[in-house]
Amino acid sequence: MSYQYYDYQLTLDKIIRRAAQLYPDTEVVYAPPNGQVIRSNYANEWDRIQRLGSVLEELGIKPGEPGKFGSKVAVLDWNTIRHYELYFGIPMYGAVLHTVNVLLAPEDIIYTLLQAQDEVLFINEDFISLARVAASLVKTIRKIVIMSDKAEHGEVSFDGVEVYWYEDLIKNARPYNFPELNENTVATMMFTSGTTGRPKGTYFTHRQLVLHAMSVALSITAPPINASIYDVAMPPLVPMFHVHAWGGLPYIATLTGIKQVYPGRFEWGGWILKVMRDEGVTIVNGVPTILYNLLYHPDSTKYDLRGTEVHSWWCSITKGLT
Repeated sequence: MSYQYYDYQLTLDKIIRRAAQLYPDTEVVYAPPNGQVIRSNYANEWDRIQRLGSVLEELGIKPGEPGKFGSKVAVLDWNTIRHYELYFGIPMYGAVLHTVNVLLAPEDIIYTLLQAQDEVLFINEDFISLARVAASLVKTIRKIVIMSDKAEHGEVSFDGVEVYWYEDLIKNARPYNFPELNENTVATMMFTSGTTGRPKGTYFTHRQLVLHAMSVALSITAPPINASIYDVAMPPLVPMFHVHAWGGLPYIATLTGIKQVYPGRFEWGGWILKVMRDEGVTIVNGVPTILYNLLYHPDSTKYDLRGTEVHSWWCSITKGLT
């Protein structure tokens, strides 16, 4: 007896494609401190991610396959909407997203870049000085893409390394037709903080990330959380370099069609609280230290955040921050 079935590959493109089709108008908000709030949505993000695919092709990045790594692409950024786009675009292209822990000591950051053998760096402009050092020491780096919130930018050059600006590349790129990857293709890599020696690296496949996103999505949409498309999540109230923004929450929130809010570089307390209030955030995640910074900030009494669910490693769900 023969069976007919569809060999459906569990790859990250399925998550963002689904969100663009089912929740095209659901917002993805970028609200950096002292910057202009950017209001995008899943349909627009899907368009930008497709354009990012063409950018990666133009940069000469090589896709991988099971048993063979694609080009390693490092990202040094805060919790920005561009970081969100790179979360999808780089793995969907077939390359390996290396989320760099920007809070490591500079020598440890260089160590992780050397170990990963990254070929291209996507950097927030805050890390230009660090990238200069990295480019001089990590000989595999051949191109750097700078990401900025500013409407205009000056000229920046690196010795022996080509330099580009993210928004210029996206604006001039055509939508890319992402290939159907094998789900066992390596999607991401990251390093520990090195508490018992030098940072140690590991990697994750598309299948691992999608299965994890699906399992957590099933969990948070059931009691006691009962998350739905009417919720508003600030998934990365932890750094996005930290275990896929703490367990892949950008992927999970996209899969469930929840509005997402990205606060940029953390300005602890006042700004975060204001954004949570202004955007109607109902779900946040953070370790007790982060929650303490919110609760005991001098401005905390100005904001009524009752109804916000707080999820932490070491404490149960709390209804409200007031």
